[in-house]
Amino acid sequence: MNLKRQLKLLKTISPSENEKGMMLIAAIALVVILALVGTSTVIRTTTDIKISSNYTNSVQTFYAAETGYNRLISEYTNNPDNYTTKASVTVIGLSTTDPCSANFGSNTAYWFPGITYGSGTPPAYVDVESYGKILGTNSIAKLKVRIKASASLFNQGIFSDQGVTLSGHGKTDSYNSSTDPTASILLSNGYV
Repeated sequence: MNLKRQLKLLKTISPSENEKGMMLIAAIALVVILALVGTSTVIRTTTDIKISSNYTNSVQTFYAAETGYNRLISEYTNNPDNYTTKASVTVIGLSTTDPCSANFGSNTAYWFPGITYGSGTPPAYVDVESYGKILGTNSIAKLKVRIKASASLFNQGIFSDQGVTLSGHGKTDSYNSSTDPTASILLSNGYV
């Protein structure tokens, strides 16, 4: 009788009967862990997309501001009087305020809140503030540049589309840049 009682006792406290709800708890824990991993992945991906978008906007606004600066340089190159007479941005024909429509590409714009000329005539330099913006966003880039007038590389050059005749003491010369690009050792074998 003692043996029957012991077997019955063992049967009632058998591990397989007491652990029937463990699979449900394990399944719920697994679902919770997967949900947390999925949520963190979505949050990280969304954050990466926003970071990428902000970087793209900052690069585009910088290029728009740089385009404005290059546009001003081309205005000075095409009409040097704008530089020597210290022409204002509006006289040159450029915008001084944030434009409402794109003037570079389909959705970017540039403008110049002001330019400041140095002393002298012609001025020794001009300080330029060029702004770039992506329309419809808060992305704005500011580029500050100092432009200095420099002498042309070809002050003593001869240019022609028909031909050149040198007489008297005219000559051409050259230098060998393969040995030292900064060398200024003149050679006597220049060609025109």
